[in-house]
Amino acid sequence: AKNIRIREKEILFAQAGKSTIQSSIDGKIIATLPYENVSYYNDNLLTIRNNANVGLAKKTGELLIPIEYSSISIVDGLYHVRKPSGLGILDMNGHQIIQCKYNYIVAYSDFFTVHNELDFVGLISRKTGKMLLPCDYSKMVLNDTVVRGFSGDMLRILQLDTNHRIINDIVMSNVTSLVHDHVKRETAVDERLFPLGWFIENVPQYDSAGFLVDE
Repeated sequence: AKNIRIREKEILFAQAGKSTIQSSIDGKIIATLPYENVSYYNDNLLTIRNNANVGLAKKTGELLIPIEYSSISIVDGLYHVRKPSGLGILDMNGHQIIQCKYNYIVAYSDFFTVHNELDFVGLISRKTGKMLLPCDYSKMVLNDTVVRGFSGDMLRILQLDTNHRIINDIVMSNVTSLVHDHVKRETAVDERLFPLGWFIENVPQYDSAGFLVDE
């Protein structure tokens, strides 16, 4: 036997091209897997390696994630999996949520932001699994029902319902504003933004001696 790993109540070992989990209490076979390079991922899962690829299996021997990824990690209850083509996400049952084609992915409560190699960002709904915005934007501002994507002097605003269906899709060019919702009075703001929730914050102005300047 080789690749022997011992846990409190069981032993994992490889022999003759397969791996076996055996109870250290009564000697009963718990599971047999047709793979030789097997190790514990955690108390419930096994890591299976084949050359440079890795997958996951349950301790019953059932394959959970196929052996086709270069790395697998669990982040906030999701599997982040990587291939040469990029990073993707699987759910805890091993079903694909996001294809392996992004540089990195950030999970929010209702959305995923997906970033390409140039760090342009796109948006995927966690409710529908659909791409709401492609990776064309330098910055994105999110809330429950309104998404703002910025690209140069272009602003795109999506208004969503509670199920992430698009109600309004507004594209504005030559927009002069800050990314933030609050801007100082002296900052020029595109007037088309006011009906969409932008407003000017009244910031007191002081002279060099610290006295309030009347306007």
